[in-house]
Amino acid sequence: MTRLVDISDIVDGLKARMRDLAQQLAPAGSMRGDEWIALNPTRHDTRAGSFCINVRTGLWADFATSDRGDALDFVRYCRGTDKAEAIRWAKTWLGLEGVELARRAAGWRPPVRHRPPTDQSPPAPPAGDNRWASVAFRLWLDAKPIGETPASQYLAGRGIDLERLEQLGRMPRALRFHACLYVPDDAQLPQPERRPYPAMVAAIHVPGGKGIAAVHRTFLAPDHAGGWGKARALAKAKLTLGNWRGGSIRLWRGASGKPIEDAEPGSWVTVSEGIEDGLSVALADPSKRVICAVSVSNFANIVLPRVIAGVELAVQNDPPKPTGEPAAASIVLDKAVEKLRERGLAVRIIRPPAGVKDWNDLLNPKSGVAA
Repeated sequence: MTRLVDISDIVDGLKARMRDLAQQLAPAGSMRGDEWIALNPTRHDTRAGSFCINVRTGLWADFATSDRGDALDFVRYCRGTDKAEAIRWAKTWLGLEGVELARRAAGWRPPVRHRPPTDQSPPAPPAGDNRWASVAFRLWLDAKPIGETPASQYLAGRGIDLERLEQLGRMPRALRFHACLYVPDDAQLPQPERRPYPAMVAAIHVPGGKGIAAVHRTFLAPDHAGGWGKARALAKAKLTLGNWRGGSIRLWRGASGKPIEDAEPGSWVTVSEGIEDGLSVALADPSKRVICAVSVSNFANIVLPRVIAGVELAVQNDPPKPTGEPAAASIVLDKAVEKLRERGLAVRIIRPPAGVKDWNDLLNPKSGVAA
């Protein structure tokens, strides 16, 4: 009887021996934690740094070219072959020469499971529309709880005491720390700084969706005071990975202590633009349920359970333009309020006191603003 194997079995087999595979196909490299950092064998690099293979997850990426994929993609990429030849090579390498690849019947499609809508419109995008959801999820799992890490030290430098939040309820579980992340090209990283950076990693969820839709990364570097701050060498120290439209970072459960899906009917939720502002609001009033929209442009898209009756937008005091016209963020905010009300949600806006830019400035000792 002919033995059959599925492509997923080949990928899993390669993943199980990813370190050997990485060292064979990209030999000019070295291990850093779970990652094999190597010269890309398909192009002429001047130094190692952008080509990274995670030997635990089986995922790889060249952040200089945006090429990335799983273990089988790694074989195809490094050997410069098509997928069929990559499968043949992988079978030989795994000792599966006599095993046939299982083929699904013609016209086969994965079953579609329909479920009744449970969230406020606009609906969350289908999981299949997000190519990077699984990559984002694995990246978040690869990070460690924020605990005593440079990420918690970064927040402490902004006046945010996570231990106090833990005493009041629990440490924000959406926040984690990754010791070694590569920065993609859209961060405009100068060539001398093309190296891994530690980062605070935040999970972005969409209620009713499946798992984590995306992650937000705040890249970190030591500061002059012996603590940690945003990586100033980067033009963009904060970046997202995945389709985060409509999603949010769940920072604080408020007085109920329940997940947002289990909130009481008629509940309100406070939505901040950034993580630091959201944590600052939670510390100022622990009774509020707080989520972070990542950007003011996402306020209007936030997907919420139907039990949520009202949204409190914790916004920043953006100065008007020199011409006297409203700031761009103010225009976006006005449109968001209109759209949220069209969805049947009550909306109110809270701002920090006049003269204070944002909510974190009330806690941040470096801001010079007295709380």
